[in-house]
Amino acid sequence: MLQDLFDEDREDGDFSYQFPSSTTSKSIIEKPISPRNETDLCGLQNQGATCYLNALIQTLLFTPDFREPLFSLTAKDLNLLSNPNDSSQTSSSGSTLKVRKIIVELQKLFAEMLLLNQQACSSIRLTDSFGWQSNETIDHQDVHELNRLLFDAIQKSLQGTKQSNLIRSCYEGSTINYTQCKQCQKIFKRIEDYQDLPLVVQDSPNLHTSLANMFTYREQLTGDNQYRCSSCDNRLCDADKWAKISKLPPILTLPLQRFIYDIKTGNRLKKTTRYEFPFDIDLKEFCEDSVIDTNYELFAVVIHKGTCYSGHYYGYIKDVDHIGTWIRPPPPPSSAAKSSNKQKPSNTNSNNNRNATKNDSTETDEEISKKIELIKTILLSCDDWFTIDDLLKTYRENTTVPWSRTRNSNGTFTKFLRNHPDIFHIDDKRVRLVEQMDIDENEINQMDYESSQIDKTDINSQENEHWFCFDDSNVTCVTQQHIQRHYGLSDCAYMLFYRLKNNRNNNESTMDCSNTLYSVSQWLIEEISEKNKILEEKREIYEKHQNQLSVIIYPSEWFEVIDNCRLNLNSNNQVLFPDQYGEHKFDKRTKTNEFISNLKVRKIIVELQKLFAEMLLLNQQACSSIRLTDSFGWQSNETIDHQDVHELNRLLFDAIQKSLQGTKQSNLIRSCYEGSTINYTQCKQCQKIFKRIEDYQDLPLVVQDSPNLHTSLANMFTYREQLTGDNQYRCSSCNNRLCDADKWAKISKLPPILTLPLQRFIYDIKTGNRLKKTTRYEFPFDIDLKEFCEDSVIDTNYELFAVVIHKGTCYSGHYYGYIKDIDHIGTWIRPPPPPSSAAKSSNKQKPSNTNSNNNRNPTKNDSTETDEEISKKIELIKTILLSCDDWFTIDDLLKTYRENTTVPWSRTRNSNGTFTKFLRNHPDIFHIDDKRVRLIEQMDIDENQMDYESSQIDKTDINSQENEHWFCFDDSNVTCVTQQHIQRHYGLSDCAYMLFYRLKNNRNKNESTMDCSNTLYSVPQWLIEEISEKNKILEEKREIYEKHQNQLSVIIYPSEWFEVIDNCRLNLNSNNQVLFPDQYGEHKFDKRTKTNEFISNLKDIYGKDSHFYIAKKLRSGQLHIISELKNVSDDNITLDKNDLSNNPNIIVFKYPSILPDTVIQGEEFEPIMLNIVYGFPDAHIHASRLQTIRHVSKNTTLFELKEILFRDFYQYDDPQILRQVRMGKLNLEEKNNRKSRREYKIDEEKQTLAQLYLHDGDTLGIDNKNSFVPSWKDASSNIANTGKNHLSLTIKNNIDTINTKPMTCSCWNTTLIGEVKLMAIQAFGLSLDPSMCRLYIDDDSDLADIPLYDHQTVDTINFRENNTNLCLKSGQALKENDLMICVQSDREPNLLELIVDYSMTLTDLWNLIKQKLNMDENDNEYHLCEMKSTLINDGSPLNDFDQTLLVNGLTNGAQLTIRSGSIAPRNHIRLKIFKIINQYYKPNEAIHTRPKFEIIELTQRFELPITSSFNALRERIAKLIDFKVPSNYTSDTQPLEFIRLYDIDDNQPTTIVHEPVLTTLKQAKVRDLCSYAFEILPHPEYLSKKDLLLNIVYLKDNTTNYFQYKFELLLPLRDNAIAKYDYLEQHILSHLKSLLNNDIIKITLARYFSDRGQWMIIDPSATTKKTKITNVNLKHEPYKLTDFTVIGVLEGENLTSEDFETEFDQIKRKDIDVEKEQKRMNREKNRTDNDRNQQNGSSGRRRSPQNTMRINVDDFDN
Repeated sequence: MLQDLFDEDREDGDFSYQFPSSTTSKSIIEKPISPRNETDLCGLQNQGATCYLNALIQTLLFTPDFREPLFSLTAKDLNLLSNPNDSSQTSSSGSTLKVRKIIVELQKLFAEMLLLNQQACSSIRLTDSFGWQSNETIDHQDVHELNRLLFDAIQKSLQGTKQSNLIRSCYEGSTINYTQCKQCQKIFKRIEDYQDLPLVVQDSPNLHTSLANMFTYREQLTGDNQYRCSSCDNRLCDADKWAKISKLPPILTLPLQRFIYDIKTGNRLKKTTRYEFPFDIDLKEFCEDSVIDTNYELFAVVIHKGTCYSGHYYGYIKDVDHIGTWIRPPPPPSSAAKSSNKQKPSNTNSNNNRNATKNDSTETDEEISKKIELIKTILLSCDDWFTIDDLLKTYRENTTVPWSRTRNSNGTFTKFLRNHPDIFHIDDKRVRLVEQMDIDENEINQMDYESSQIDKTDINSQENEHWFCFDDSNVTCVTQQHIQRHYGLSDCAYMLFYRLKNNRNNNESTMDCSNTLYSVSQWLIEEISEKNKILEEKREIYEKHQNQLSVIIYPSEWFEVIDNCRLNLNSNNQVLFPDQYGEHKFDKRTKTNEFISNLKVRKIIVELQKLFAEMLLLNQQACSSIRLTDSFGWQSNETIDHQDVHELNRLLFDAIQKSLQGTKQSNLIRSCYEGSTINYTQCKQCQKIFKRIEDYQDLPLVVQDSPNLHTSLANMFTYREQLTGDNQYRCSSCNNRLCDADKWAKISKLPPILTLPLQRFIYDIKTGNRLKKTTRYEFPFDIDLKEFCEDSVIDTNYELFAVVIHKGTCYSGHYYGYIKDIDHIGTWIRPPPPPSSAAKSSNKQKPSNTNSNNNRNPTKNDSTETDEEISKKIELIKTILLSCDDWFTIDDLLKTYRENTTVPWSRTRNSNGTFTKFLRNHPDIFHIDDKRVRLIEQMDIDENQMDYESSQIDKTDINSQENEHWFCFDDSNVTCVTQQHIQRHYGLSDCAYMLFYRLKNNRNKNESTMDCSNTLYSVPQWLIEEISEKNKILEEKREIYEKHQNQLSVIIYPSEWFEVIDNCRLNLNSNNQVLFPDQYGEHKFDKRTKTNEFISNLKDIYGKDSHFYIAKKLRSGQLHIISELKNVSDDNITLDKNDLSNNPNIIVFKYPSILPDTVIQGEEFEPIMLNIVYGFPDAHIHASRLQTIRHVSKNTTLFELKEILFRDFYQYDDPQILRQVRMGKLNLEEKNNRKSRREYKIDEEKQTLAQLYLHDGDTLGIDNKNSFVPSWKDASSNIANTGKNHLSLTIKNNIDTINTKPMTCSCWNTTLIGEVKLMAIQAFGLSLDPSMCRLYIDDDSDLADIPLYDHQTVDTINFRENNTNLCLKSGQALKENDLMICVQSDREPNLLELIVDYSMTLTDLWNLIKQKLNMDENDNEYHLCEMKSTLINDGSPLNDFDQTLLVNGLTNGAQLTIRSGSIAPRNHIRLKIFKIINQYYKPNEAIHTRPKFEIIELTQRFELPITSSFNALRERIAKLIDFKVPSNYTSDTQPLEFIRLYDIDDNQPTTIVHEPVLTTLKQAKVRDLCSYAFEILPHPEYLSKKDLLLNIVYLKDNTTNYFQYKFELLLPLRDNAIAKYDYLEQHILSHLKSLLNNDIIKITLARYFSDRGQWMIIDPSATTKKTKITNVNLKHEPYKLTDFTVIGVLEGENLTSEDFETEFDQIKRKDIDVEKEQKRMNREKNRTDNDRNQQNGSSGRRRSPQNTMRINVDDFDN
């Protein structure tokens, strides 16, 4: 039913994604789809009989556990790489990708149901993705069957995505079936997975009973149903059988088995008996004890109305995410009145009909009564509807008189039933007894009664339980009472969906599902937004048309009154309507005296409120401004453009002012930031003063030539400007004459907030560049503006409260701010004063001087210039730099230097290097920052001035600053600062850019009216609640993260388990305590626990006199004591600050047992496990007593170790012989047995093993020869592997989920894994066959999933670091020749595990996999690949089918995956073959050009060994097409000789495949799936390696000037090493003579170059110089003859290339010339742009233009 999971699988290819057109409907009066109703939810259109699909889709939509992961799949996950609405997606390799159609269409349908504003959506595209035809949408299907098929299809479609496990994680659970044999009492288990649990309705009154029948009651297997017990020699035994739920899914699906099969009648029936189900249920009694979450809530019910053969589905769904709008509906009507109303007319009608029957019938009432009784008996045998046909059939089977004999008296069978409506109830073609209907209605009455008894408290508790009824297109609000009415009757519950309560809470705490825009993909939101726009346009047009009222307005002057009742046009006969009269169209809905305005959301204000509230209340380091910039209308690229903060300030204030129009704060910007100035102009002629008032929101101040803020303000508002000369003033009082005048300005109004931008950026007229002025510019923290204001201005005292700093250049940089916390919102801590610059300057100069001298000396040595000449250059550069108080770019400096000297720098470059290098060679003079330069003395002036001012600050001022809480806001970072920090930004690169002052009096007024420190008083309540919820979520996440980060796993051992070895190692003693006692084992602690508190807790558990030692686990699994865990003097020291954090092992010594004093403690005494190789000549004699594995403390010197080894070998001390002994490190792990060695010198013997960087597992050699160990290879092979060593292993029990305590054991390194496994089984007390379990390494490495062999020893285990942990799991044990292979497939949700023999062939393995996965044995469209963790993608395909698994490189634990597509066997390749069916030319006359080929691909692919020749391929092709050799050829001629092969490039045949002798496909480097084309020739062809196949054109048409004829010429070169001209001419002449039948005396040949449209005359005498004419090879330059080269032939001598040209060639050359000219112009343009950039002082890299800043605001004007 659900086919074609991917787009390309369909042959019709009719599956495209297109954005909807923005055009409206053709007919504007066509009624569009209605919008959503008051529920704000969307239904689904019924395609004919798809109600079952609609009910299921609605249920899935309102399942957030399914919906949200589905929406998390991006377009890339679904293989929609470019346009999500384009089905022709290709990968980077050019191959077509498979679009996951079902998932795409589900996403689109869900998004439309959530966002599309229409009453119902269409599911046609979804059913199209299923592969359904039109007739399949009108067939009535079962919703339970659809649920299973759809989940299977979704699961297959999601393979390979991050949500591949979606269905299983949401809907899949498992049950355990138990069978207990009564003979041996053994219990057998079988686990089964399920996605739904079908429940039996028959004989079950409610849901609890059905579940109890399945999971509580035990079934007795006795008699004929006995159980065959494997433990009782496969005998039949009595047994008990029961089941339990072992795993519950988040979504529990319970189909109700309403449809049953009646054995008596052979019909399917629908059980409509009453079946109750709860709205909340606890499944604890039906589950295993390990199942924790068992509380479920009902959230969806699918209802079926009708019979088992036809009917209708709809659903009741609970809106758990509150997506819709729920309004409490009225309670359902009582059924008592309906029942009485139904019976009254029935009785009357019955009497009338029965009288008629009696009058017309020839039968008596007794005979009629018998018929009725028989029919009633039949109907009473079933509690469901009967079809009339089935009833008649059953009636005939139970009577001897056919109905046809009494038809004349009784009429048809249906008519007879209708004549007795008081007995029979007919619904269409179904019939039922009226008394059965009454029984059902009594049940309804019972429901009505139960509903009436519902407590009001329950009703109130249901207010949050928002239930909706989804009936195809209709969506209505319902309550639980409506659902309870469907416990039985014809409209009865058919499928129940329950949801875990805890799961709901978890989801709701992490995600707000009500905002569906957060989960729906952006491209879907945009698509549906576009659809909504189109729908709104259509509805607006339709409503406008429907509500349009055409009114004709007449002027009264046109009429005269007739008969006091009629108005007639008067005699003036005005025929044209005047203006404002005539026909007008109005909206019928327009109300009198009412103005309707469209309310618009003030987005910018809302987002500013939210952002301010988050910055005040949200407990996180930084907030996001993305939503604010989105409200501006900014795109993603606009947030990465560097903009000016002053420009943003003006734009933002303008946007806020527009957004606030029509609100009570519409004057906010003007009241806070707007002031005014008065510009005065006084004419000196008439002394009249003219005024002009200007408003401002900020006062930009000039920085250049101004040392401080006061000077800049004085220049603006104190000094008078003289308007004289060319700048005279035109005075209106002096008859508009030009007069001398004075001009000045004053501030007439000061705002509460005064904004002062500093004009740091200026334009340099000389260079044409923008510059940044970083000169020192002071500004006060308090200022009185009285002298700059009018006398009417009273409040003039301001305080600085914000400074915006700009760091960088005028083209790029960074902004941050210093802001004063006037409301004391934050917590201010006095920071340390900023560091002085004196020390930095001295530190900077010291290395500079040294560096300078070092650099200058070689310069002096290599230079031809004297020191005096170099000093002159430096002085000139210093003079240039001192002329500017700002940075100089190096390019501008070099340009100015050249203008002021006569010697170019390039002449002295060899002595001084580049200009930049010269500056860098004098760091004590010049300071270089990237591409800018400045004098060091200028830097010192700025910094020294700041240091001096900082030192002059009075302590009184410092104390007064305690209340001046300043903070630095640098993006995410906020730090405390003082006024000293701000004063350092008077100049330099990080300089003040904008100043914000605040009226002092205004602050006091605000503080008297509102306490701003309590931000909760001003933030709206809804924002407070929203941010409080966010803070809760953040706190929960932080708490979980901190708990995880601070978790410390510690293993606690009892001391009696261990014995001391070598005074440094603790090894498990021989008592073999294997299971940890109570209070021991692994425990988890919080790292933040205080050490003393931790020790106190341990003593409470283990005893006050106990001692605790921290131990480190060694590579052998043994322990080494690091330190004793004791109380510390500092009570605040926590566990993460002591040795326990790195060595989480504790050994407890309970009183009176203590740690011996001889035990060496400390990390410096940690033992290292070394392999010792004795290279002494007689080492093999003493091999049995020598210890080849040594554990030596790492602080032992090499000499001390040598003494120990010498004494062990010789059994005595001899210093003289000891001096001859040498030691060295042997690397015995090199590949290819290339074992290297390193001999230690005598001086190195004084170093410790740690200083020599020796580690666990290193190998040391010792011998007494002068040259170190010449025979160490033999010694290592004889001795190195014979040593025995103790290992301590920890084994976890992963089989028994109840007893999870691990065990520890001590063993030799030569102990078999099988023995360790037996010890573990015995310790865990498991009654388990050892062959049915196996051991694994217990870590997170790749080896953790590979089982260990029973026959391997412990020392062969590749433990990771010092981890010697194993775990016991169930599974078949591995024999010596076994391999465990895991196979991943989309046919099986879990990995398929196979135990196979390593000698099995790959073909046998492949057949076994097919058998296990129920695949077709002949299905070869799949192949196997090995998955490796080291590879991102799968490994190479496995294709050596006839070889063993080992030959194919498979090892134990190999993971294979099944991939689609067949592969060729090893040493074989497959070829794609195309057939040439036609060739043509463009234009048709240009036969001298390269032809175009039409080719088709053969359906069969050719598989050949790589050692085959091309002749084998030709032979296969001829056999496939069944080519027969023409009869006019000899019998020796083979069909393959008529086949010509071509290489294919860009889907066109190119070169011919020649057949050189003994050339194989491998030698020709043919790869798998290469493409070749073939052509059937009319004659056999033999092409050797050197032969040429040329195209010859001849005889030009004088009219068209094109060649008329063409033929192919084979130029055999078997016996000729080169292609000579005479040889070519001879072959062409012989062919032409045979074709033209006349003698040709002389011809001229020309070669055609199709790529440039040119002809070249083939004349060796004109091109050759040194080579003889007869030896010119035409295959070489300049002719370069190859296969299919076109040779033109014209009769005559001394012809030129123009004689061969055609019209096509001329057009071709013109097109080539145009293309060349365009390229040349582009190169010239790029060169000009680069030159212009260099002239402007910039680098060759062009600076991208800055985008204009903008903020979009809606129109809020009334």
